[in-house]
Amino acid sequence: MFKYERRFETETGWRLPDFSIPTTSDELIILEHLGMLHKPSYREEWEIKKDFYHKHGYILGENLFVTTENE
Repeated sequence: MFKYERRFETETGWRLPDFSIPTTSDELIILEHLGMLHKPSYREEWEIKKDFYHKHGYILGENLFVTTENE
């Protein structure tokens, strides 16, 4: 079952993904909803968060998924 904003911790820090979904093989899928990409500060924070995920083995389209909104 998915969890909303469950703390994702690593040895180098933590993040609060919008949704985390454990799989039957004890892996974790992360889903982020990016609702304010039109704001530069929000976009910058997303890039930092995306880099954090990537450094910990999360790849867009594999175990990291995003949804966005159109203005």
